[in-house]
Amino acid sequence: MKKIALSLLCLIILGSQGFSQANIAAARAMPEGSTVTIRGIATNGPELGIIRYIQDGTAGIAAYGGSMSVVERGDSVVVVGVTKNYNYLLEIDPVNSVNAIAPKPMPAPGHHYPGRHEGAV
Repeated sequence: MKKIALSLLCLIILGSQGFSQANIAAARAMPEGSTVTIRGIATNGPELGIIRYIQDGTAGIAAYGGSMSVVERGDSVVVVGVTKNYNYLLEIDPVNSVNAIAPKPMPAPGHHYPGRHEGAV
């Protein structure tokens, strides 16, 4: 019974570590073929098709697949998928899931940007 409980505990610990990442740099350090979870900001939109480049404060990574087409530039997203080397580019492909945490922020109406003056053209 102790062996079964210990085995189950090991599986739970190993399984949870396989799906959690602290940051994109940690995900990039995982071996190719690893299932990773990343959180970051999309730096491009549909102008590049179904690939999105996601970055956080530590690194960036490409995420490729049809499910990425809903992501807009500036969106904060969580992406789960498998790392793959494609033409010397590390990417997440396939993307198993993508969840928008927050859409890109929109400026408030009447917001004045630094360096702009009233009446400036």
